[in-house]
Amino acid sequence: MELPVHVPCSGCSFDYIADVLQKYLPYKIVKIRFSTGKLNISDAVFFLLHLSHHSDEDIIAWIDTVVSPDAVPKVMDKGKWSVYTTSDWNKELIEKMGVHVKGIIPRPVDEDVARKYINSEKTLEFVTLGDDVEYQTATIVKKFIFKKEVKGEKYKKYTFKGGDKSYYDKKGMIDVENVTRELGIRDKTRIVSNVPFADIRTHTLSEDDKYKLYASAKWYLALSRVEGFGMPPVEAMAVGTPSIYINGHAFKQWLVGIPIDVEDVYDVETPAGVLRVWNAKESDIKYAIKTAMEMSKEEYDDLRIMALERSREFYARRIIKMLGLPEKL
Repeated sequence: MELPVHVPCSGCSFDYIADVLQKYLPYKIVKIRFSTGKLNISDAVFFLLHLSHHSDEDIIAWIDTVVSPDAVPKVMDKGKWSVYTTSDWNKELIEKMGVHVKGIIPRPVDEDVARKYINSEKTLEFVTLGDDVEYQTATIVKKFIFKKEVKGEKYKKYTFKGGDKSYYDKKGMIDVENVTRELGIRDKTRIVSNVPFADIRTHTLSEDDKYKLYASAKWYLALSRVEGFGMPPVEAMAVGTPSIYINGHAFKQWLVGIPIDVEDVYDVETPAGVLRVWNAKESDIKYAIKTAMEMSKEEYDDLRIMALERSREFYARRIIKMLGLPEKL
């Protein structure tokens, strides 16, 4: 028997989530790109604007987005659907579009792999993982959903070039690079990303190697300004690596570690759409990193235990039950 699951892209985080669920289900997931499935793991704006007309049946829509609530149109609520999202701020956004959200269900952690590395030796100080927006690919999304193209000063502040590509730094990779170099700890940091200065390219690590890398670091640097949910720091918590994190969007709700105060929240129109951005001062980021490095072993161990305990909320088997997926078909 097979479970039809909509994911909007290949090799993206939504696609990966379906793969994690597959490991813990006794039946086969069949991925669908351009129509709805029984389970739908997708971007909220894309799904509600472009696929909601495909089904009036009883389906599960498990959706989130990084788009600003002030940039979304109203859509018709689907009374038969069970709509879930991954954070309180996404619930606000989706309900602003006119769709009732049944509940909050976070994204899943591959618990069986994570457990293997909980007691790994800490050989690094920091790790971070995430892709920034590349103009060449993101412009396609831009034209598909949004019409205007306005680039303000706040947008320009976080753009940079690498080779023949340009990037919008929504994941905070520039902050990680600059701050760790200024503090003299870049050699103790690993950046996994598509950006030119990354140590490891995205999608080159196996599942085991990824969790092993998380486990080798004392801290996960979660400096993303834009986030729907944010799986990497949650995965890191599952091996006992707490975060130094921007205290906004979904991070504020889910992460354990050292929060960094948000300086301001604003909307920026980028090639990937109108994004809701949470920004922190560089001085506050540096202060949080210094605090982490000066923390006593006892304080750190307490945070590590708290991170492990929180991570159980994201275990894949638990998420499958929350979604109400059948044990067998």
